[in-house]
Amino acid sequence: MRPNDLLKITVTNLDHLTETYNIGFYLEYLTKWPELCQVVEGIDGDIQGYSTSCPRIQFPAKIWDEC
Repeated sequence: MRPNDLLKITVTNLDHLTETYNIGFYLEYLTKWPELCQVVEGIDGDIQGYSTSCPRIQFPAKIWDEC
């Protein structure tokens, strides 16, 4: 994912079942964990889907989310 993709991903969120966040949320994930932010582009270059994640650290007794 590239920073300019953040302006394009809102088009993929048009259905009422997709949970959306403001651009600051996506920008934070992109700056902290760029390797975990992916987009899928169609043949025409339009974004068809995207995925954002954050790492999880597992300790013996508890799983800690870094996000």
